[in-house]
Amino acid sequence: MCTKSHLPVSIFEIVFLILLLFNLCFAQVEIADHYLEISPNARASAMGESGVGLADDVWAIFWNSAGYAFQQGSEVAITHAYWPIYSFPNYSINYISFKQPVKKLDGVIAGSISYENFGNYVGPQFGPVMSSSLRIHEMAFALGYSAKLLPTMGLGFNARYFYRSHLINSF
Repeated sequence: MCTKSHLPVSIFEIVFLILLLFNLCFAQVEIADHYLEISPNARASAMGESGVGLADDVWAIFWNSAGYAFQQGSEVAITHAYWPIYSFPNYSINYISFKQPVKKLDGVIAGSISYENFGNYVGPQFGPVMSSSLRIHEMAFALGYSAKLLPTMGLGFNARYFYRSHLINSF
């Protein structure tokens, strides 16, 4: 018979170690591009960026692609946001997403394209002449798939490709 005093570690210590390891695993996660922090749809943004738990529309590719497994029908959505930030008064971001159920694959395929335009950034001024002008834009392409594994469980994944361009014009 094993009593409580003979156990080498308590349940509290085991739970604490699991939580600590879980946090350490994600401590180094960084966003590849800051515009991934900007919600592509007003609904999730208005609800405090809650798209992960409420992935029931075409924007699930951004939040939680497993949500497509429980959706019906095709959908296309387009978003444009003019959002002047920091040193970029002409900043804008554009998204287009689609989803399409495919019976042969027994699931849903989805895709999205996002285009981020920073406009022109003028470098430091030395006297009456500007030193350089920088035009920055970024694009991301995503393709995803989702399927139902069980009546209440879906599996989804997506792959993204990022492209960034910095065009420098010297004066």
